[in-house]
Amino acid sequence: DVAFVVDGWALEVALKHFHKSFTELALLSRTAICCRVTPSQKAQLVGLLKSCDYRTLAIGDGGNDVKMIQQADVGVGISGREGLQAARAADYSIGKFRFLKRLILVHGRYSYNRTAFLSQYSFYKSLLLCFIQIFFSFISGISGTSLFNSVSLMAYNVFYTSIPALVSVLDKDLSERTVMQHPQILFYCQAGRLLNPSTFAGWFGRSLFHAIVVFVITVHSYANERSEMEEVSVVALSGCIWLQAFVVALETNSFTVIQHAVIWGNLIGFYVINLIFSSAPQSGMYTIMFRLCDEPSYWLTMI
Repeated sequence: DVAFVVDGWALEVALKHFHKSFTELALLSRTAICCRVTPSQKAQLVGLLKSCDYRTLAIGDGGNDVKMIQQADVGVGISGREGLQAARAADYSIGKFRFLKRLILVHGRYSYNRTAFLSQYSFYKSLLLCFIQIFFSFISGISGTSLFNSVSLMAYNVFYTSIPALVSVLDKDLSERTVMQHPQILFYCQAGRLLNPSTFAGWFGRSLFHAIVVFVITVHSYANERSEMEEVSVVALSGCIWLQAFVVALETNSFTVIQHAVIWGNLIGFYVINLIFSSAPQSGMYTIMFRLCDEPSYWLTMI
């Protein structure tokens, strides 16, 4: 392990005349202690690491740390005796330095896990519907006709699939106590194992496979002379909604009452909304959902 100590005057000379050598030394070192440095020099050191493709976190408690905090990717300010300047300029504010461990290990790790799932799931649910539309365009003679009406498309993205995903902010794969006792768990987050091209390709492949399953089963079961296009549309959309509910449930590590209520309540809400539309004579879906719910074949198709 390598460590070095440098004061403000030596740092100014190193950054001005020996920039490359100083950068190489800094990257080889595990620890660097810089004393009597100016606020701008603190910011320069953070910028030096950022220029080498490192993610930086800066923590400070006074006004002379503001530039450094603002320069870093993540700024943490300590509110205390030296005022609130650092806390106000930071992305996160904590009361004591020892709270940094919990901020990174617990909140940082949970945030990474949730962001990784939510971002990739958002692509998944949109791609699922897009693939079904593409498949339908082939059997409709590339006519440009949409299998789903505009109301269904809007409700799919705004209500049916977004609300269950938002409860992922409550998900915890490990307890806070376990994470605090085993800080090495954080390493896989730093390596980006949950959000990278490979995981994105996995979600892409999942959306394609699920779209094929939904489309083939729907067409095989309902695309005949006796079926209306709106009926086929509702069956396909129902399959997508059921898939979303089970995907979110399978990706959830720890269930709470709220998560159960939202995921399964959203599925029930889908049927309530469509039954309301089906009861309106002026709606293009008039009586469709009532007829489907009375057919055992519809529920077998969903299963």
